Amino acid sequence: MTRECFTLLTMVMFCTLAVVAPASHAFHPISSKLEFITTYPTYPEVDYGDSARAQAVRRGEYLAQLGDCIACHTTTDGGQPFAGGLPIPTPFGTFYTPNITPDADTGLGKWSESDFIKVMKEGIRPDGSNSFPAFPYVYFNRVKEADLRDLWAYLQAIPAVKQENKGNTLPFPANVRLAQYGWKILFFYPDRGDFVP
Repeated sequence: MTRECFTLLTMVMFCTLAVVAPASHAFHPISSKLEFITTYPTYPEVDYGDSARAQAVRRGEYLAQLGDCIACHTTTDGGQPFAGGLPIPTPFGTFYTPNITPDADTGLGKWSESDFIKVMKEGIRPDGSNSFPAFPYVYFNRVKEADLRDLWAYLQAIPAVKQENKGNTLPFPANVRLAQYGWKILFFYPDRGDFVP
């Protein structure tokens, strides 16, 4: 095959994909509900505070960007950073990500650092109920506590946004948080040690 023929064939293939790919969601009912990101959320301005706290906040900011927390905790329609509300459709129903800003009424403002670490490592919320596994605590349980403390410091330094959390739309029995204990027995094997690369 000549170089010109290969180039022409490649161009035809990419043009075909450009036309067909946007319509392909019609064959996948769940993926048709996904929101496609057209602009990436901007990270908020942060008050780094005094020098002792500033190092933890800066490191937490780095970890939040590394973990891409903003991608799940910000809506794609121009929502406020970390204010939640992003729908995550699943075969069990739709989950909506929570507000993780330091707002006292709708965010993490009334949580303690230990509450945050417990939900990240064990999936247990401050009220004692289980998080659904759509929140990937299964993977966060190996993050070092020092890193989680820095992430907590950063989340406390971002602007508070008063935005109510949307309720998940899960049918019975998938909506029963108590049933997550059974899921944990079957699928959650926490490693209390730190991640070793």
